[in-house]
Parts: sequence; C-alpha cells; structure tokens
Amino acid sequence: MQSDLLISIAANFLSGVCTEGTFIYIFYQLFGKKRSWNWILITTIIIDLIIIPVTVMLQLQFIFLGLGQISVQGLNCLLNIFFFWIIERKESKKKVTVYIILAYFMWSAGFHAISGPINGIYWRIADNSEGHTMDYIGVIIGVGIALIIIGVVHYFDKRYNLCRIFYRLPEKVNSWLKIVLFFVAMVVLLSLTEIIERANLSVIVGLGFTSIIYVVILMMFIYFRRASILQEEKNQMQTEMLGQQEMYIQELESIQSSMRSFRHDYRNMISSLYLQSRDGNIQEIEKNIHELIEEFDENIDRKMNLTVQMANIRISEVKSLLYQKITEIQKKGIDFQMEVMYPVEETGMKPLDLSRALGILLDNAIEAVEQVQGDISLVISAQVDGVHIILDNTAEQDVDISKIYEDGYSTKGSGRGTGLPSLRKIMEKYPEASLMTEINNGRFVQKILLENTQ
Repeated sequence: MQSDLLISIAANFLSGVCTEGTFIYIFYQLFGKKRSWNWILITTIIIDLIIIPVTVMLQLQFIFLGLGQISVQGLNCLLNIFFFWIIERKESKKKVTVYIILAYFMWSAGFHAISGPINGIYWRIADNSEGHTMDYIGVIIGVGIALIIIGVVHYFDKRYNLCRIFYRLPEKVNSWLKIVLFFVAMVVLLSLTEIIERANLSVIVGLGFTSIIYVVILMMFIYFRRASILQEEKNQMQTEMLGQQEMYIQELESIQSSMRSFRHDYRNMISSLYLQSRDGNIQEIEKNIHELIEEFDENIDRKMNLTVQMANIRISEVKSLLYQKITEIQKKGIDFQMEVMYPVEETGMKPLDLSRALGILLDNAIEAVEQVQGDISLVISAQVDGVHIILDNTAEQDVDISKIYEDGYSTKGSGRGTGLPSLRKIMEKYPEASLMTEINNGRFVQKILLENTQ
C-alpha cells in the first residue's frame, strides 16, 4: 500500500512539474527575460513542493464551501503571483502580476483545449485498467501536452515576438484596481462552464470547447497586433527617413554656404597675405594662415567629416538614433566627436536593442556634460572579432562604478538612474556581448563589444 501511494504521489508530482513548468516558460516569454531550462526546472520543482500542497488544502476548504472550480483558478494564480513577487523582487510588482495573470490564462486555455478531447479516451482506458497504469498514462499525457504548448508558444514567440505583442499591456493595466479587475475577468473566463452550470442555464458549453475559442481569439489577437506593430514601425521608419533626409540636406546646405563664404573671402585673404609678404611680416602671415585653417576645420571640415562618418552606419535604426542625438547635442552647444571605422552592417544585436543601448549611453553623456561645458566622444569600429563601441565623456564627479547599474542609483538625486539598469537588462539578452565601464583621467568611459558569432 505504501509503495502504491508513493507511485501515485510521484506521478502527480511529475504531472505538476510539466504543467507548472509550461506556465513558467510562457511567463518568461511574455516578460521578455531569457531564463535557462535549468532555472525553469528548479523554479518549477520549488513551486510544486510549496504551492501545490497549499493549493490542494485550501481548494478542499473552498470546495466544502461550494466554490468548486472557481477557487482552483483564482487560488492557483494568486499563489503564483506571490511566489514570483519573491523570485522577481527587483521587477515592478504590477508588471509581474499582469504578466502572471496573462500567462496563467494562456496556459490554462491551452491546457484545457488540448486535454479536452483526450479526457474521454483517458477515462475509457481507466475503466478497463488495473494497478498504476493510469498514473503512467497520466504522466505521459501531461508531458505530451506540455511539449505541445511549449512548441506552439515557441513558434509564436519566434515568429511574432510575444514580448513585443504584449509589451503595452502593463502600461494600460497600470493601477491595482485595473489589475484586480483583470484578474477577476481571467478567473470568470476560465470558470465560465461552471458559472453557466451553477446558473442552471440551458447552454451546454464544455471546458475544452470554450478553451479552444479562447486560444483562437488569442491567436487572432497576436496576428492582428503584430500587423498593427509592423504598420506602426513602417510609418515611424518613413517619418525618421524623412527626418534624416531633411537633416542631411541641411548639413549639405550649411557646407555649401560655408564654401560660398570662404570663396567670397578667398581673394581678399590672398591679397592681404601677398601685401604682408612684401612687407616681410612673416609672423602676421603665420597668424592669419593659422586662423584660416582653424576656421576651415571648424566650419567645413568637421561637418563634412560627420557626414562621412554617418555614411559608414548601414543600420537604418541606429543611423536614425544617431542623427536625433547629434541634433540634440548640437542644439545644446556640446563639443562632440564621432568616428566610425569601417562600414557597420551587422552587430549580432537586434537593431532596436542596439538603438536603445546607444540612446541610453548618449542620454547619460549629454546629461553629464551639458552643465559643465564638457565634451563627448563616440567611436564605433567594425573589427574582425566584432563591433566595438566606445563612448567617453567628461566626468563631473566621482562615480561609484559598482553601483551605477543598480535600480535608482544616480549622482544627480532621487528619481534618476533608470537608464543604466535598463542597459544592463538589454545586454543580458546577448551572452556574446560585453560591457565595461571605467573612470580614466577624469573621463567616464563605457565600452561595448558585440562579438562576431559567425
């Protein structure tokens, strides 16, 4: 008898690992955080050992009170929310809660949609089975359903990027009242069949059938939401390209204006230098020539050089971001130098993530130097081993490098310091990328290496 009990417990535990592991996988895909299968497995086992016994005990109490299946959905989801508040304690509790609710709905709908047709066959076999046959079959079914759901979610994430599809959801459900209503709506939808039965309605709707409807609606939402995002990005890209063309034309017009001005003064300057040479005033000639070279470098050569450097950026998103930041830098009167060594076409990092990373670095550099008359230098170099990005700027004060990537840390007061932690999260998505920060001779230097994985 004791061995039979152990086999049943082991079978239920393995089934729980499959279902809970699937749910955790969906959660991290929605959240956009890359977690290894070892992490997911360990987390799943801990949850199974803690949450499932508590759920069963409380569920029995709720069933005794007549709440039934409604208690299962709500209670299980709530316990997962509290557990992931502890695991992801550095993340926003509201964001974690919203993604847990959505992941739970997707997992439950998918699980019941697949298991619905199987249950009939399962119970037919159970009527003619002896021993622990049904325990073994139950584990096999649990593993099969888990693999199917993970495969489907992986396909949709690879094709549509689920994190991008649902990234605005936490922004819309941004208050605890909305989150509670979102939670209640999820529980009601997943308990719809029981609610209908309790209301003694004549509508016969099976749990598997309703779950299939939910899955179809989710798939349609993902498809149309992706189409909407692509259209938004297309419109944004067209707007940015028009902005780039306008800025490029303005730079050319500025260079042309400087050249016309230089040509207009050319004869006068040459005549003046000729008269000074006849008078033997060599020092004055040297002074005038030096001023002439400096003026040419400042007004023409620098603008031409910047145009040439930008031509080496072959990633449109990154070029657009740089144009935007350079315009901001010029308006603030900040001294800026940029060098792009060799054409940069591929970095191994998604263009959007690379643009975000560069934007964070440049925003911090602008904020650091605009009040102290400092300068910024940016070097982007495409080498054999990968793309090297070096950004350095004048450092106003000592910075604790060990704390700059912590949430909320800033040398400029409270409410700041959100940029570099976001940069850290971006870099964590790319194991082949590395970030180094240092203070060198009064300059704050940050280096990014995007290794070539080909």
